[in-house]
Amino acid sequence: MKGIKQHLSNRKHTPTSVYSFQFRGRYSYSNALTGTNTPYGLSHADDMIYLFRTPAFFPDFPRGSPEAEMAQLLVKFFVDFASHESVDKVGTCYGEKCDVMTFSNTKDPYFPVSKRLVPGLDEKMYSFWQSFFGDSA
Repeated sequence: MKGIKQHLSNRKHTPTSVYSFQFRGRYSYSNALTGTNTPYGLSHADDMIYLFRTPAFFPDFPRGSPEAEMAQLLVKFFVDFASHESVDKVGTCYGEKCDVMTFSNTKDPYFPVSKRLVPGLDEKMYSFWQSFFGDSA
């Protein structure tokens, strides 16, 4: 978060977008790296499973699955940002204010994935990590 704040204060007209990937699908690098099915939660690079096919580690998602739907949402988010420098003017930082596009699971079987805009950066979480790492975080 410190890096985001520093970037926002120093940038001129560079578009910036922030997202939080909280979706837990059937595959995870935590399973591939530990060799177990123990549910450790999300692994650092799990969002990459939904952006790039990795058949050496994970099979393709079944059509119509929540994972396939999440892949479509996440890829569209990145393509829109890369091609239009914004995500429909949503999820992009303006001045020193950022809203965060959050990708996550839902409990609704008809709409099993969620893409929603969360206003502001998570200052509470930033303060939590600052308490451990101080100025180096």
